[in-house]
Amino acid sequence: MPTPVPTPASIAPAVSPAQAAPAPDRQVSDAGFCDVLSAGELKQEITEALLAAVPTMTAEQLLGVRECLVGLAQTHGWVEE
Repeated sequence: MPTPVPTPASIAPAVSPAQAAPAPDRQVSDAGFCDVLSAGELKQEITEALLAAVPTMTAEQLLGVRECLVGLAQTHGWVEE
C-alpha cells in the first residue's frame, strides 16, 4: 500500500498556532514587523516545522520542499542574502 501524500489539509492540524509564533529570540515591533531571517535560519525553521508536521517525510522530500520555500522567500526579499 503506497504511503499517503501529505496535503495542506492533512498537515494543518499538526501545526498549532503556537508553533507559528515568533521564536523567543525574535522581536516583533509594535508596527507588526519582525527580524528578517538569514537563509540558513529559515532552512532550520522549515526543517523543524516539517519534521514536526510530517515525520514520515523522506530526507529527499524535506530537502526539496525546503529549497523551494527558501527560493520563494528569496524572490520576495523575505530573507537576508
